[in-house]
Amino acid sequence: MPARTFADVLIGEIKAEMARQDVTQTELARRLGTSQSSVNRRLRGNAQITAADIEHIADALGTTVHSLGWPFEAHGDRPARSKPRRTALVPAAEPAQSLWDLEEDGGDD
Repeated sequence: MPARTFADVLIGEIKAEMARQDVTQTELARRLGTSQSSVNRRLRGNAQITAADIEHIADALGTTVHSLGWPFEAHGDRPARSKPRRTALVPAAEPAQSLWDLEEDGGDD
């Protein structure tokens, strides 16, 4: 079994929040204004999921990016931009067993 990446852990947190709220992929897609297949591709790891996607998903679930396990500053914490940054999640240099493993390096770079 391949090691879990940061994106895998984050997607797992999104799925767990959806389950807690009893929200289906179809319902999440409706809230996001997209198709169920688009949500499915992202939640299966078959399509790129961006920081902006995480923010939109958190909003659609009525929660915060931090509660979904996003340890970085949310775009909403910075001054507004005319166009949102499309930052892709990439696999961590070393696989993370949990999101907290990523913060053990001791600080911001």
